[in-house]
Amino acid sequence: MTAPAPRNSLLLRTDALEQCRYLDRSHIRVLSVTAQAGSGKTVLISQYDETSDTPFAWVTCSVRHADPRVLFEDVARTLEKSCPALESEAVLNIFEQPLSTDELIDLGVHRLREALEALDTPLTLVMDDAHRLLGHDAALRLIRRIQDDTPHSLRLIVISRLPLRLAGGALFAPGEQLVVDQSILALNREEIASLYCGVFGIPVSTKHIDRLFETTEGWVAALVLLRNTEDPTMLKSPAEVRAVGRYFDELTVSMDPDAARELLLAASLDAIVPDVLGDLLSPALLDWLTAMAANNLFVRFGVESGRTILRLHHLFQAHLAEKGGAAVPAEERRAYLARCGAAFLNAGEVSIGLDYLVAAGAWVEVEGALKAHGLAMVADNLHWTLLNLLDAVPGPVLAASGWMTLVHGIVLLNVRPKDSADSLRRAIDLLREEGDPVGELIATAMLNTCNVMILGRFGRRANLVRRAVELFEPMKDRLPSPLIKLVAQSLSLGYAYLESDLPMAGRYYELALAHTEGKKADTDPELLLCRLLLLVLGGDVNGALDALSPFFPLSNDTMISPTVRYWLDIVQANYLLMAGDIAGYRHMRACIGTKWGDKPDRSFIAVFLVVWDLDRLMTEGRYAEAHALAAGFDAAHPETLPHMRSQILHYRMLAAAHLGKREEALRVMRAALRQRAIGGGIWFSLLTRSLVGAALSLLGETRAAERVFHACLKGYRDRDIVHPHTVYAYRAAMRFGTGRDQEALRDLGALLGLMRRRRVPHFFGWSPRIMERLLCRAVRDNVEKRYALDLARDRLGLDILDDGTPVPLLRIECAATLRLSLGPVSLSEDELSPMWRKVLRLLGESPRRVLGVEALQEELWPGSSPEKTRSKFDTMLSRLRARIGAVFGEDARQRYLQLHGQKLYLRHCAIDLHQALRYAGEGLEHAARDRYWQAQTAFTHMRGRLGAAYEQPAAWAAGQEAREVIIRALVAWSALLVRCNAPRQALEVVDKALALDPINDTAQRRRYDLLASLKRTAEAWKSIKRYRTALAEEGFDEQEIAQAIDNIFVS
Repeated sequence: MTAPAPRNSLLLRTDALEQCRYLDRSHIRVLSVTAQAGSGKTVLISQYDETSDTPFAWVTCSVRHADPRVLFEDVARTLEKSCPALESEAVLNIFEQPLSTDELIDLGVHRLREALEALDTPLTLVMDDAHRLLGHDAALRLIRRIQDDTPHSLRLIVISRLPLRLAGGALFAPGEQLVVDQSILALNREEIASLYCGVFGIPVSTKHIDRLFETTEGWVAALVLLRNTEDPTMLKSPAEVRAVGRYFDELTVSMDPDAARELLLAASLDAIVPDVLGDLLSPALLDWLTAMAANNLFVRFGVESGRTILRLHHLFQAHLAEKGGAAVPAEERRAYLARCGAAFLNAGEVSIGLDYLVAAGAWVEVEGALKAHGLAMVADNLHWTLLNLLDAVPGPVLAASGWMTLVHGIVLLNVRPKDSADSLRRAIDLLREEGDPVGELIATAMLNTCNVMILGRFGRRANLVRRAVELFEPMKDRLPSPLIKLVAQSLSLGYAYLESDLPMAGRYYELALAHTEGKKADTDPELLLCRLLLLVLGGDVNGALDALSPFFPLSNDTMISPTVRYWLDIVQANYLLMAGDIAGYRHMRACIGTKWGDKPDRSFIAVFLVVWDLDRLMTEGRYAEAHALAAGFDAAHPETLPHMRSQILHYRMLAAAHLGKREEALRVMRAALRQRAIGGGIWFSLLTRSLVGAALSLLGETRAAERVFHACLKGYRDRDIVHPHTVYAYRAAMRFGTGRDQEALRDLGALLGLMRRRRVPHFFGWSPRIMERLLCRAVRDNVEKRYALDLARDRLGLDILDDGTPVPLLRIECAATLRLSLGPVSLSEDELSPMWRKVLRLLGESPRRVLGVEALQEELWPGSSPEKTRSKFDTMLSRLRARIGAVFGEDARQRYLQLHGQKLYLRHCAIDLHQALRYAGEGLEHAARDRYWQAQTAFTHMRGRLGAAYEQPAAWAAGQEAREVIIRALVAWSALLVRCNAPRQALEVVDKALALDPINDTAQRRRYDLLASLKRTAEAWKSIKRYRTALAEEGFDEQEIAQAIDNIFVS
């Protein structure tokens, strides 16, 4: 709203204004003006506005502003009016996505801060009538955040009748605000004399002034109302003066009776809007109000959303409302409010219209308005507006209305998700009774989504899906596209989670996709969830990673809902784990901790991370740690939803079985099955039962395990679910252990063949102890031998000999400092002679890890004949082998350095440089194909394999060819991070590239652009100077250097 009309006809409050102007000179950014109604608070700040060089933006708070969404939009739009360079639409476009209250406040203030920082223009935001927000903590939190998180160029003035309090304490502490209170606002004798003699033109005596001061205590409203009182003896006491009703009556005594009665009705309105009210506002009353506003007599004039607004002063409005309560029948007042509500609805002011309809008790009209506008209001994040409206509806009325109950449930789904299911269930019953199939369909779809996504309730809920299909199919061609999309998504989730019917889930996913607007299909997280489920439940984890990849930029976009970004991160972590990329999962898990702080502990989806941590620990053979984590979490969180608790329990059961804790394993097994029976979901039920079979096989319960495995395989076949890996693995191990080798080999072949075809080297319940035995048998018996060898290297760090003997891989770091390690034992560069180091580096950098003996002799003893140096070579090799054997065991002496004919081989080893180059190549390929997340993962692995060579590029010790590949990968990685909204990470990566190649022009241009975008101008200029120096040191002449520098600025 604009500032109140200029008050040049009123007394200029010189002393009080001086108190206000301390805000201009102070580091404090908040001015609180707190006093009773009628104290001249708004007039004072309007005078401050008129005399200030800083633009003022005014928001007059009303009941609508209890919704932080409404309050923030009004703040942004009024700031734009005061400073047109601030584009409010660019600030408000964050509301085009579903947001929780906290997210709305966080993102809104973040975007506002960016807009204000870009302007660097002093502005003053005035929150008038802020006391109307008391009790509405979300709105008060927004005001607090604006003060905390916006630049000092924005100052805040809060005008309120009462001190503002939040969470039991003051909204602003004493040291955070300057205060203008009743004592400053009260007029002194000199100001009373000036008011009466100078403004009102009423000559008064000193005695009269003294009496006015004593009886009014400088209260402005009373002084204005008493200006026609000629006899000071009539002024008896301050208490009597405060009974101002009779003075207000004097203002209306000459009004037309019809207009006076209409005024009593209009006092029920928050604001009088002539353009909206139309015939409901008579010309006589409009003229009277306009005259009162022109004379500054308890009517305020303003402009809001392009419309003239008239507001009655609070004291005047309260008096009229009290008087109207006695003079106007309640039925007449309700009818008037209902007509006003309809007028505002017709004018597009839906929230205001609903307010008046609720106040009128026009429940049929309220229900109709919610049916017409409720879903759109939810989509516009007006959650608190709707919740406050519905809270004002009497309980019996709400409980009897299908659409009111439906909207209430949907709002709770956004505000308090776990409390929404009861309302949605009631809405289904009511709407069915009312014969409203569209409403029942919406309620059914929303409850299904709530059960799947929020409550994790899958058991016996398939009837919701079937009922939704019965309702949806006959009418789907007549429904609007947004509603078709909403229902189709819900049905896709339902068929996938509840019934594991992937063809039906896919059909409804395609329907939802067809009804999604253009480009939104590429960035819609709800659609993504449906697609990911179809891919993962269908066994295509790599396809899921491909589908997730385009969303990597969104996961770093600070203007996207934090819940969506957090969800994208943890899903990526999950799929890395499911793909068998344990190192990638660990890195992503660490990034989640760094990026989100304690959000994982506060989010209802955080328990997924605990489940995946358990799977990782099991995969690494850390059974005792997995057992402790599961037992500790279950004890600390007994309220965990059955769907997730069953998974915590089945990992605890399996860990206990691996540790030989028989009684505990059996006890927890029963609990896991009970929780899964409650949670439901066919896919998850089969998973839990598969792990039950695994635990029974470990405990020696062979017959019981066989029965469970058989039932699981039948369930997988019946549903065409391709996830029987756990059954095949543990049953094969059990059968090998009981001498049923042929059956075991068939299971082993089925397991490895399925993993190879699906390109997924992982399954739930993976155990290195079990898999080492199985893979050794696979190699020995030639069962998927090539795949078994690759799986053993990648997942277990083993080579397997043809006879099935496992050989642990020797880890060799040679990109920087040389280091050999086998498990916890290592051999550092300092413990190796220079000649040994050279041999190991040459072999390590060789693509096939093999070199001819003569070539090695020439490298070690250049210019000497091979015949003369052969004995030296043999002695050197013998001593090196002896050293390796002494550190890593006698078996290692001949195992890793093998001499065949005239060639020396480095065998059974994993070399950091080779792995880093492999990942660099993968990352470059993924980046070229815009596969963002896959490229990010590959480059991250490259970084991990380089180790010290990445963290300290000066330590680089590998050859120039490898260096160039890594530089190219780093430059591509930095470009990827720029495109994916991660400029700070991009700067870190490009710095590593420049440490290896200081004159790389692409990297230099990118570094300059990044520093400029991050507003680190001084560093950007220093970067240019360093580039100039590096070019000069490389021998470039001044003209070439100037051209190179110009290219940076041109780019």
